[in-house]
Amino acid sequence: MSICKNCGANIDYSDNFCQYCGTKAEIAIQRSPNTPPAPAPSPPHAPPWTQAPAAYQGQDANIGAPLDPEKILSEISLRFRASEEVYVFPTIPAQKLNNVIQTYAGDTHPAEVLLLVDDTVFGSAKDGAILTKDFLYYKEILETGVKLHLRTLEYINCNGLTLKNGEQKLIGFSVPSKNDIQQLVEVIKILQRYYHGMPV
Repeated sequence: MSICKNCGANIDYSDNFCQYCGTKAEIAIQRSPNTPPAPAPSPPHAPPWTQAPAAYQGQDANIGAPLDPEKILSEISLRFRASEEVYVFPTIPAQKLNNVIQTYAGDTHPAEVLLLVDDTVFGSAKDGAILTKDFLYYKEILETGVKLHLRTLEYINCNGLTLKNGEQKLIGFSVPSKNDIQQLVEVIKILQRYYHGMPV
């Protein structure tokens, strides 16, 4: 065990980030046997996606009502409540998230991740996708990871288990259900509309 220099929480040696504040473990310090346990950390800071975008001012283009980021998160959670392969903030397992960041999304911060799609049979999440308010990261088995800004996905759709942008294949999933992939497309459209003002 080590402790996080930022918040003082215990960090397991296998973790790349503090589970409480998201600080990289490289800046953690070794706890000596004589060091008293750290006090319980305060709750993590609000993730960056919880702030309404200034340019769009939280207006839903379809109904004209202000949107609340917590409402969006609640809607995302409801869409995946029956899924066994899709995890939504704040219930994304730390080990799965660490595996994703190590494998194909090294430039993202754990607190930015809204949802994780695990496309592995044994649950490591080293293949699949994650979604932040601005980016889709994905990795198919035996392929390298890809990062796409949501603004580039103007024609996002799916055909069965294949996520596509127009006719271009992005990733073919094998473990999640077809409904999970359809809901992923809908969530991307919600984020595009809310954070980027894109018509959907």
